Amino acid sequence: MTTDTNRKMTSLYVRPELIVLMVLVCLTLTVFLQTRGFEFCNYDDNVYVYENPRIRGGLTARNIAWAFTEIHESNWHPLTWLSHMTDMQLYGTNAGNHHLTSVLLHVLNAILLFTAFSRMTGLRWQSFFLAAVFAIHPLHVESVAWIAERKDILSTFFMLLALNSYVGYAAKPSRIRYLPVLGFFVCGLLSKPMVVTFPVILLLLDYWPLKRLNSETAQPKAAQALLLEKAPLFVCAALSTVVAFAAQLKGGSVASLTDASLQLRVANALVSYCLYLKDFFAPLRLAVFYPFPQDIPFVHILGAGVIMLAITLGVLRKRAAQPWLMVGWLWYIVTLLPVIGIIKIGLQARADRYTYVPLIGIGIGVIWGISFLLKRAGRAMALGVFGGLILIGFLALLSYRQVSYWRSSIALFEHTLSVTQNNFIAHNNLAQALTEKGDLPEAITQCRLALAINPRCEQTYVNLGLAFAQQRDWPQAIHNYRMALELKPEYAIAHNNLGNILGHQGKAAEAIKHFTMAIQSNPDYAEAYNNMGTVFLSTNKPAEARDQFLFAIKINPDYAEAYSNLGNAFTMLKDFDTALIHHLHAVRLLTDSSDIYYNLGNTYALKGMLSEAVSSFQMALQLNPASEMARQRFEVALELLNASMAQ
Repeated sequence: MTTDTNRKMTSLYVRPELIVLMVLVCLTLTVFLQTRGFEFCNYDDNVYVYENPRIRGGLTARNIAWAFTEIHESNWHPLTWLSHMTDMQLYGTNAGNHHLTSVLLHVLNAILLFTAFSRMTGLRWQSFFLAAVFAIHPLHVESVAWIAERKDILSTFFMLLALNSYVGYAAKPSRIRYLPVLGFFVCGLLSKPMVVTFPVILLLLDYWPLKRLNSETAQPKAAQALLLEKAPLFVCAALSTVVAFAAQLKGGSVASLTDASLQLRVANALVSYCLYLKDFFAPLRLAVFYPFPQDIPFVHILGAGVIMLAITLGVLRKRAAQPWLMVGWLWYIVTLLPVIGIIKIGLQARADRYTYVPLIGIGIGVIWGISFLLKRAGRAMALGVFGGLILIGFLALLSYRQVSYWRSSIALFEHTLSVTQNNFIAHNNLAQALTEKGDLPEAITQCRLALAINPRCEQTYVNLGLAFAQQRDWPQAIHNYRMALELKPEYAIAHNNLGNILGHQGKAAEAIKHFTMAIQSNPDYAEAYNNMGTVFLSTNKPAEARDQFLFAIKINPDYAEAYSNLGNAFTMLKDFDTALIHHLHAVRLLTDSSDIYYNLGNTYALKGMLSEAVSSFQMALQLNPASEMARQRFEVALELLNASMAQ
């Protein structure tokens, strides 16, 4: 065979692969690219990204060290933190571009899944449908559209890189080929420890489709060799599991048996396996949060047990003739184990994001099972492809609608309340979003609905306090902050907010006590340092105030308000030159703040730079025409400037 002939045959083989990949990419982007216009979500996006000073600081040596050495929000996933830092370095707080990174990673995951199964099975269409269902299934919307869940798609990205590397290794085993498998797997663990089950997945794939463990080779020595081959992976998985559990335990996210009994957890796990399965086939009424049940009817537990047992026995019985059924089902069962809730982490009963990897297993069983039935019935493969494309189109429409609910926190939690019951988390987060929007009466109503369901949620009391504070109902705001602190004495946000009100009421000593407690609970709480500094300023202690503002800026180098307040402290210390340096830096960081221009004008006036003072007060008035103090200072500075020019 000539070289030209080989080149032509290679071209004919590659071209369909590229077409399939292009269709897969276009399909995924069509569903998810709408997120470019979406906001951050107030459910974890704040603590993970836009209010996290380490993330906002970008890729500095200090922040990178923090990512690898600190446990934050009950998690240790350094590569995920680095991913968010990179986005912040590139895009700042532009939420649309943070969404875009997640979408592109998801696209790559779909490509990697197609590539791995196409290489392992040699079946292009089945591999395409597997990747397409993975890419646009409504259950996977949460992992992609929720910026805080970057850890899902990033860990899966590395896991699928490890899987593709393993396909090459299995074809021709060597130590050199094994290293990428181990390296990518470790990166996956450093992104999210849910991929700990990857070594088991490889053993399943050894059985089918790689057939490294089949009837001819499945002797004890062969099986033992395959297990020993995975030993480094199992060791890494075990270490990651220990670290992850310790992080969750330290962060207080591991529920005790008094919160939910072991029997209830097992029952919920059994029912959840079936509910995830139901949602795979009928992905309707999906929500960002499913409340954990107080009890589960025995008939539901029994029904779930019967379904799970029947499917398990059925796929085991068919393992010789249809091995993909057993492999897919066990993939689903095993990969869900870390998050099925026997060890209860968080308040949810289950979560759509937990299906990002497990539902690949159901896809394997269903897609290869349908292909098998069509062949046995003598039906043309074209019929299956046509039906599959119709199904993909239907899933894409459902997913497009599901993605749209993530456009804002209000839309997300209004939808969640429409499809769930007794959901205090949804009421609470909707209240927070309504407070930010300024709809305070409805925010207060939502807080009260949340407290009627769960009267021991400290976050709801804080949100209620915020709404009352914006209405200037100080007694009610103080009452709710104190209620939050009764439930959680170390709650930093409640201490900070209460300190703010007490400071404005002139109770400086009590305010400083609460700011100090907030900082003790959260040493990276830049806002608390800044607020404590303002109280020191109000009590004529500029040196103490200066130190607090410097702490705030060290934590958050882009904290414009802290720079402006630091300028005020130096102004009170009569160091006008240094004060101007900080005021001008604050203006560069935040160009639309009336208060910052007002502070700058004051320093210019005291330094005798009247023309600059007039310009600064004028800017303050343009930004806030209702500011009487800015108007008065502007008129005085203008009068002095005119007088000096007349002399």
